[in-house]
Amino acid sequence: MKKSELLHIIKEEIKDAFEKNSPKAKYKKGDKINYLGNQYTVLSDNGYVITGVDSRGREKTVNHSQLKQGMVVSVKEELKEKKYYFTYTYINKEGDKDNDEIVVTASNEEEARKKAKKEIKISILKLTLNKTV
Repeated sequence: MKKSELLHIIKEEIKDAFEKNSPKAKYKKGDKINYLGNQYTVLSDNGYVITGVDSRGREKTVNHSQLKQGMVVSVKEELKEKKYYFTYTYINKEGDKDNDEIVVTASNEEEARKKAKKEIKISILKLTLNKTV
């Protein structure tokens, strides 16, 4: 093996190790965060620091540990109530498999599944998410 090939392999291994161990971004552009009593709209998050802008257009950059200390409360899109459309499979009175649909409102898919299962009064075989609105 040539020295240049070995160096290339080492560089790739180091790059992969850094990518695997690098923190991942927790916030998306447009998410709202509260930091020390002020609300900011996220412009970017690289996993280490978050850059946001307040209602007056002033930018603020904070690292993730500062957010924890500043008692951050995130108002992400996932926390808003959405409608979840499910199809469920069950055994009907004749003993055949049958399908029906149910719509529930929840803030996330896990909560929606729990609500759907609770509202369906019969034993079901399968619950499939069709769409979310």
